[in-house]
Order: sequence, then C-alpha cells, then structure tokens
Amino acid sequence: MADISHRASLNESQTDKEFLLKQKQAQDRPRSRSEHYKSKAKKFLIQGDHVRCADFEESHCKCCSKRTLLVIRILLFVPMLSMLIYTLNYNPINVAQYESYWTFVITIISLFTSMMAHYSKWWHSLAVYTSELSMCFNICVVPVFWYGRGPSFPADWAANRQSPPYDPKDTRWYLFQMAFVHSTPILTSVTELLITKMCFLKKDSKWIFLVAILYIPVNYWAFISSGGTPIYNYPYLDWKDWRVTFGAFVFQAFVMALFNSGIAHCTQSRMGFVENLKHKVEILEKHNAHQNNG
Repeated sequence: MADISHRASLNESQTDKEFLLKQKQAQDRPRSRSEHYKSKAKKFLIQGDHVRCADFEESHCKCCSKRTLLVIRILLFVPMLSMLIYTLNYNPINVAQYESYWTFVITIISLFTSMMAHYSKWWHSLAVYTSELSMCFNICVVPVFWYGRGPSFPADWAANRQSPPYDPKDTRWYLFQMAFVHSTPILTSVTELLITKMCFLKKDSKWIFLVAILYIPVNYWAFISSGGTPIYNYPYLDWKDWRVTFGAFVFQAFVMALFNSGIAHCTQSRMGFVENLKHKVEILEKHNAHQNNG
C-alpha cells in the first residue's frame, strides 16, 4: 500500500511538472500575428483609466435612470444621423472637406459608442475617446462658424430668395441645415458631459492634437482641388500664405489639446478621479519597498 501511495505521489508530482512546463512553453512560444493583434486590440479597448473614468449607464442626475440616458442618446442620434445620410446623398464631398462636418460625424460616432457602451465594455474606451474629440472640436469649430456666419443669418432667413435665378445657399432649408450642423453637435457634447458620470483624461490630449493635425492636409487638398478657392474664406485660413494658415491650424490643435486637459482637470476634481492610479501605486510600492530595505 505504501508503494502504491508512493507511486501515486510521484505520478501527481510528474503531472504538475508537465503542466507547469507546458504553461511555460505556451508563454514562451512566439504568438501568431492574429494573437498579437488581438492582444493589442484588447489593450486599446479595455484600458484601466478609460474603463474607470466613465460609466455610460450612470448619470450625475438622480432623476435620470439607465433607460432615460439611453433614450436621450437615441433621441439625439436619430435626427443627426438622418441629416448626415441626407448630406451624403446630395453632396458627400462636403462631409470630407469641411471641419464642421468632421465635428458633426465625430459627435454622431460618440453618441453611437456611448449607446453601445451600455451593453459591452469593449465600446467603453472608444466612447471616452470620441466624447473627448467631439467636445474639443465643437468648442473650437462652432464659435468660429457663428462668428463669421451669424451676423448675416437673420437677414438671409428673412429674404428666403427662391425665385429663379437663385442661389440654393440662400434658401431657408440650406440655412436650417447649416444651423443644425453647427448647433446640435455642441448641444449633444455638453449634454453628454453634464448628465453622464464621466470625466476626461489628460493623457488623451495628445490624440486630440493628432486628429486636429490630420485635418490640415484635407483642408489644403480641398483648396487645391477647387482651383485655389479656400474652404474657409477667413483671414489666416485662406492659404494666401501657407505658413500662416498652417500655423493657424496647428495653433487650433494646441487649443483643442488644452481644452481637453482643462476639462479633464475639472471633471476629475468633481468626481474625485485619480488618473494613472495603477502606475502611481506601483511607484509608491517601489518607494516603500526601497525604504524598508534601506
């Protein structure tokens, strides 16, 4: 009996060793390309701070339930998506060339990812990123539009020139479309930030800056493809001196990044959120271990 027990013990020990060896080999073996990309995607989509900094099912308002939050997002999403589909049908080039439409599309994507975050954590990081992007683009783009177009807007609306020959840009529908595209996104971003239990992250400011920089070649391409007619016929944005216009857009990118950092500071203070908490805890633990060893 003792011999049998000894053999069983040896077999169990051998099995444990084989299991540990296989586990180590699995860790050491080179991962396939698909496994590598899955790991990268998981790291990007389910990141600690981006999961902790927002709960898209919770609201700051006690009267706002999970279902109410979702309904508000749907009510904002449907008309904006309808306007985007209409614009893509009759003039899709505008959506690609105008920064206003970039802002409009980013806000729609933000709403969609916020709705999807109700059901899956895989959408959580994207919802945070797009919320930050839409807010910063809205803050910079919308005031500039209304500063340039606002003064003539009431007169153009009252005139409603529709008798041929007429410019379609003078009709009330066109004016309504412009007002819709340059008002609903910022109202959406502000509403989302106010009612959702969410804060922005300072470390995402670099991505805000990068996306804003990506618009510069698009604007210049629109300028060249239209035969030298600027998309925005405003001083400093008309490419008369490329260095000035380029500098203006880079400055806008810096301003967007600063806005994100400022909003992140305010929202984190309101929620008592600590960014990079895991990294800070690791540093503190190393410091304490070093002091104990000393």
